[in-house]
Amino acid sequence: MNEFICLFLPAFLTLTKKDLKDTPVNIIKKYATSVLAINFIAMLAVCILHYVTGEATIEYTYVFTIKYLVLAFVLAKILPSIHKFIKKNFKIEVRRENREKNSKRS
Repeated sequence: MNEFICLFLPAFLTLTKKDLKDTPVNIIKKYATSVLAINFIAMLAVCILHYVTGEATIEYTYVFTIKYLVLAFVLAKILPSIHKFIKKNFKIEVRRENREKNSKRS
């Protein structure tokens, strides 16, 4: 039960009232990407911390659950602002050119 709470609860903080007026498919997309991003970054931090301290396993005790939830809640609050910053300041464009435009096929 602790794992379920740690995985799916923090991503609800990323949803806003504006998002809830959107279509259900878009709400689920945003929630799913938030779940993946938050848990990836949180587990990466936990794994790095366990590697540095030399602990071998990750056990979902109540103390670990509280620490993980605090980390995930902080990430859930900062990730939307980071996403907004990246979306506002960076643009990625992919163009594809057909190189065989004038060549004849045999």
